[in-house]
Amino acid sequence: MHSGCICVRILGENMRRGWIIALLALSGCTSVKGFPEPYVDPEAELKALATYLDPKVITQIKEKRDGEKEAWRNEVIEGRIMADDIRYRQFQQVLYLEATGTHIGTDWVVLGLTGAGALAGKGANVLSAIAAGVTGGRASFDKNAFYDKTMPALLAAMDAKRAQILLRIRQGEGRSIAEYPLTAALNDVAAYRMAGTIPGALTDLTAAAGAASQDAQEKLNALRFDAVLTDSVADEMVKISNYVASIKNNEEDLKKVSAALGVDIKASKNLFADTIKKVNEIKNVKEIEDAKKYINKTMRKDVIK
Repeated sequence: MHSGCICVRILGENMRRGWIIALLALSGCTSVKGFPEPYVDPEAELKALATYLDPKVITQIKEKRDGEKEAWRNEVIEGRIMADDIRYRQFQQVLYLEATGTHIGTDWVVLGLTGAGALAGKGANVLSAIAAGVTGGRASFDKNAFYDKTMPALLAAMDAKRAQILLRIRQGEGRSIAEYPLTAALNDVAAYRMAGTIPGALTDLTAAAGAASQDAQEKLNALRFDAVLTDSVADEMVKISNYVASIKNNEEDLKKVSAALGVDIKASKNLFADTIKKVNEIKNVKEIEDAKKYINKTMRKDVIK
């Protein structure tokens, strides 16, 4: 009788410890963020971009004079790209926080319950059964939400697709309004935004899996841009065009870069557009390396790595 009381007492104490560990885990002990705090309020940035997000931009371009339409189109494009990038970063942060929160919380619950089960002797069956339920719930959640292995692959696909579309947009910015109208540009920006979604990434991955679909996409790109660029060249072109876009309001630096790329500054009516056009004419790795070398030498520092 005395021995039975001791066993019950030990069992009850160990189960109590197990429940304490589990409840601490469930109470939310994780503080992992993974992203630095933004130094500018994203919502304030979006508010400042309201002019470019207004549907009226489609009719406002008609009020612009010839020679001003390309500049207005490019301003609208850049404003919307910036807005999409802000939302995309927020989307990535939410996914990361949900994933880490779910994994850390359930991991500690399982450790607490199974550990107490090992100490509790006969009570192990009860606690282990609960732990199995928690583990099963987590596995089901991970499978449905793609947080374990599929989500990183989807995010990588999103980034790759967005880079491809961004290159297309940058190429368009260097063209005349007749060659690349605002409506076509807005369609490309919408595609850029869609590429940063889970359905968009799934669609792209599915399409890439089929040889026929891939072949059709390459032919479509060839029709639109006269040539299908390799991924490495395309990525480097994005870097150069992004740098040119970053200095478009700095006339002195833009002139230096334009001259380095061979733009006739005196004859140019739209220096930024002509410079982007020069970048679009790059066709291979050698031309990419030469362009980067000329720009870095002109700016006297490695502005493009």
